[in-house]
Amino acid sequence: MRSVLVILLTYMYLPTLKFDPSIGFCNDTRGICCASYVYQDGKCIECPAGTFRYNCSSKCPENYYGRLCSRKCDCSRYHVCNPSKGCIIDPYVLKAEYDSCVAGKESERCCINQWKAERCIDCWEGYIGENCRQPCPDERFGHFCLELCNCSGNEICDVRYGCLANFTQPIASFPKDLDRSLILLFTANFTQPIASFPKDLVNWKTPVGLALGLLFSAFILAVIIKFKRKQRKISNLNQTNVDISTTTTISEVSQVKVSEYPTLLRVPDMDNGNQSEAYSTFNDFKTCSEV
Repeated sequence: MRSVLVILLTYMYLPTLKFDPSIGFCNDTRGICCASYVYQDGKCIECPAGTFRYNCSSKCPENYYGRLCSRKCDCSRYHVCNPSKGCIIDPYVLKAEYDSCVAGKESERCCINQWKAERCIDCWEGYIGENCRQPCPDERFGHFCLELCNCSGNEICDVRYGCLANFTQPIASFPKDLDRSLILLFTANFTQPIASFPKDLVNWKTPVGLALGLLFSAFILAVIIKFKRKQRKISNLNQTNVDISTTTTISEVSQVKVSEYPTLLRVPDMDNGNQSEAYSTFNDFKTCSEV
């Protein structure tokens, strides 16, 4: 009878050892998660990429990465296999290559971790690789990405400045040094040259060209404003003349007929048959009229 009871209990217990995805437990009544799962928020969830085994306690073996370490790396030069992302560029490999290139440099071609402008220039903070095209890998920052971030839960790793406050969190949890963090954030976002150009590429020609362009634009604007003012003055003067000519009347000058005044012609002497002659002066006219 006892053996029958043991067999019956074993039969009832075995199904509970299977993983139930709807609950997230290996239901052995102890609430322990299955391998490659971790208990979080009241249930078991799959391990993050790059980890496996119980409670996600182990990283992927060498040359394996991704979900449950199921993918294999096949990395090219300057790259290493990252457990979570696969092949990524290795700052230390690049630094060793850079040191070797600079020490024995003979060609005009720039070394790794350099950008060619008027001369070969080292990559600015946060970028590495050929022509400085690659940003720092995760959790790295600074010159040649050799610095390692060690940020708290409310911070993010900036490729240039390291740990900065994460502004996606609620306002109530903003850090006390918010002003400093804002300054660093805006500096990180807006002081980097456009299209990831290195800051050393901006030489003296750029500000001189900008200054000349601004001066030329100001000169053209001043000429246009002066021309507009001159045109406005001429227009106002013409309008004033028109107003005067249409509104002013001459009222104090008496109007007379020309016929009211005697002519300065000598009256013809019809009896003597002499031809009329013009008086030479007004006095001559008066003398003749008084006769």
